[in-house]
Order: sequence, then C-alpha cells, then structure tokens
Amino acid sequence: MEFKNKEIAIIYEKTREKDTHTGEKIDGYIEYCYDKAEELAWRIEERINYLSKDKTPEEIIMTETEGITKGVWNDGMTGYQYGLSILLLATYWKYGEYIKKWHNTQMGNPDAKGVINPSVLTLHMKDK
Repeated sequence: MEFKNKEIAIIYEKTREKDTHTGEKIDGYIEYCYDKAEELAWRIEERINYLSKDKTPEEIIMTETEGITKGVWNDGMTGYQYGLSILLLATYWKYGEYIKKWHNTQMGNPDAKGVINPSVLTLHMKDK
C-alpha cells in the first residue's frame, strides 16, 4: 500500500499495532479492517499500474473499484468494518481522496467532506 508520505506511513503503522486511545494491541475485529483496506489498496494499485497509460488513477478508482471490492469484501464484513476500511484508505493511502469520492458516490453524496458512514440508513417516502 502506497502511503501519502513517510510521516503518514509511520502513523499508520503505529495505529495498526496499538489503539491510540487505550495503548492496547488492536483486536482481531479491527485488524481485519486493516487487512482488508491493504488488500483493496494493493488490488487497486495493480489495476492502476495496468491501466495507467489510458486513464488517470482517479478514473480507474471511480470505474474499477466496485468490481474489485467484490473479490475483497465477500466474506461477511460488517458495515462498521467496511466503513473503517474505507476511512483508513481515505486517511492514509496515496489515493485516499479518490477512494473517499468513490465511496461517497456509492452512498449518494460524492461531494461529502468526510467518509459517509455506510451503516446509516436513509428512507425515501414514496409519493402518493
């Protein structure tokens, strides 16, 4: 996974090892989020390397990520784990802004400032 810069990489590694609030080692539930974020980043980076002659990284992420996620997140990931994985990528990954935009587009608000919580349920009433 390519990080935004060296300082960000150091912070990421520290948060991957220990909870920054408690100082305790992260548990398996959270570690899974890091693993899945890294796997998705790796697969997207492969795709970027393959398609970079014809498309920008942003174009690749916006058009290819949905298909890639089906191979990464197909093992019972919870909404919270999905959201945390996206937040990790948006915060630390070299292409974080693009993955945030892709995710927020999927959630119906591509211009949202932060990462939209995927566990939020929005109901639309049918007009009578």
